[in-house]
Amino acid sequence: MIGTPEHKDARHLKRLYQINMASGNKKAAAKYRRILEADGEAVPTDIAPMTACHHLDTLRLGPQYDMMLRSILDQNPQNKIALEYLLCLDLLLKDLKSFREDITRYGLPNKSLLFQEGILIVMMNHPKLRTEWKDYVDEWTYQSFVRFTQIMQDPARRAQILHFRNTYWYYYKYIQRKV
Repeated sequence: MIGTPEHKDARHLKRLYQINMASGNKKAAAKYRRILEADGEAVPTDIAPMTACHHLDTLRLGPQYDMMLRSILDQNPQNKIALEYLLCLDLLLKDLKSFREDITRYGLPNKSLLFQEGILIVMMNHPKLRTEWKDYVDEWTYQSFVRFTQIMQDPARRAQILHFRNTYWYYYKYIQRKV
């Protein structure tokens, strides 16, 4: 979808609808259903619910995804979908150097919580960016990051770190990627 001029392909939309229905994300599924129906496309009906099998979940990334996304952005810097995919890929791979370079080169598509959490780690390691990127982060997110780092540094409070298990900081620090 990110490579097509109008960001529209019924096959991909159908697949997104199926994935969201199977995973229980009814709101997102409804969005794709509306788009498909508005275009006169048939909505898939053969959808089995997903079961939790985290021990089997794997994500395989080819070596060219980042280059393809950067190529799309070089041709069309306004392609927000490609930029979001690229920044998410950088974060998934824990490649904060590329994350920083991609934001510097292409900008920030939005102030999603995920991007703010990644930006705070980058800012912590690059003091110069603290003033340049301060508007990229909300005060609430910054204060949460301060609490996270305080808990990490205090062995007596280490059990409280689980309160942050849904953050990028927790993923970055504690989750090991399988290569």
